[in-house]
Amino acid sequence: MSTTFQISPEDVHRALDDLDPLALVVAELTGRKNLEGSLVVGPVAGAGVGLSEKHIAVEDPRGAVRFLLPLRALQAVRSACLAGAAARLFVPPGAATVSVLGSGLSAEMLLRMAARYVDGVSHVAVCAVGGSSEEIVTHRVVDELDLSGISFIVTSEIAEAAFGANFVGIAGKSAVDLHIGQIAKGAVLVNCSGWDLPIGVVNGVATVYVDNLGMIEENLHRHFVRAHRSSETGTVARRHREYRSHRIAGDLRGLLSGDHVARSKPPEGILLVEVLSVGLLSTSLACQLTLAAHRLGLGNAIPY
Repeated sequence: MSTTFQISPEDVHRALDDLDPLALVVAELTGRKNLEGSLVVGPVAGAGVGLSEKHIAVEDPRGAVRFLLPLRALQAVRSACLAGAAARLFVPPGAATVSVLGSGLSAEMLLRMAARYVDGVSHVAVCAVGGSSEEIVTHRVVDELDLSGISFIVTSEIAEAAFGANFVGIAGKSAVDLHIGQIAKGAVLVNCSGWDLPIGVVNGVATVYVDNLGMIEENLHRHFVRAHRSSETGTVARRHREYRSHRIAGDLRGLLSGDHVARSKPPEGILLVEVLSVGLLSTSLACQLTLAAHRLGLGNAIPY
């Protein structure tokens, strides 16, 4: 009979300290590695509705042990790692300042990964949108920032949080009312929220990338995607005529795999990266988090 352990979001945070999650996510995105090993990832079968909707199961096919991982936490980590990968591609070397706008676990994970992977970050500004700042700047995050020598501020004003930042990340359950004039010239803006940005922001950037061009067809509900498709066909639907017709320049997948080279942008131009795969799960990340949790003795045994 197998033993089942339920992993909490806090356990996910602790297991991340034992991994390089960005490397796992990038390897899976570019198709370079399969890091699932002998573990099997799938839905939680035969459990109550609460568990089956909110968790995924990672188990040894030999039936020795099963882990139930929080789905939203895994999705948040994956999106935050894609933001970190975008920062490594596009943020120029030197001192960096980071702005995180959003709410909840998604914004907390984005803040953790930005502090970890944005080269030379010296200062972070956080603005909670649609939630509480305590959900983003947790005790764990404060300790990590202090240990890394990164100063930070928490503000209720988007303009103050974004001021002067050369990396702005957006994540969470609410749309962010950001204005193009609030973003520093030459900044990298990464939207992990799944919400459309204001028209003035999309029209005001110099270049747009996505994480995976293969996700375009699944995101036709996004206005900037429809505008991109319209620019390809030369026809612009009335509802999208407010959007400037410029094509998506490429995707992180192609850049990280080496198949494509980033287009140059004006030094003062803002570069936007839209993460289309916000709701996807990284099976490699889930498996490696499970192994890390097992090594660290994390999780609570539950009847299953």
